[in-house]
Amino acid sequence: MRLIAEFFKTLERLLLKREPEKRREALEDMYRQYVGDYSFFHTADIDSIMHEMERFAADERIYRLEMLAELLYVDADLSPYPFNQDLLQKALILFRYIDTNGRTYSLQRIQKIADIEKRLSAAERPS
Repeated sequence: MRLIAEFFKTLERLLLKREPEKRREALEDMYRQYVGDYSFFHTADIDSIMHEMERFAADERIYRLEMLAELLYVDADLSPYPFNQDLLQKALILFRYIDTNGRTYSLQRIQKIADIEKRLSAAERPS
């Protein structure tokens, strides 16, 4: 799908930006361009997010969910603790959903799931 290729190229360019403010602006633009309102995805629970994603056609939805999971994953890296924990949790749920319901196996997705689980587990341990 051409949209997915375009998304990942845009995401790659975002990650190359050095200035945090420029990265944040580009990330918010990507939310709006590919999945919807940036602030909604930050504040909504996962059930509301899944309901919102139903506005996309069934054959396109899994791709949009993957884009959202990637955006949340990157967003968590740009956000301070403890704000990043909620973003990581949402990304984890979406990556697992995609892994279970999608038609494409992705080693990168499996690695991201493992990375998120490790990061969330480390954050839960007392210091």
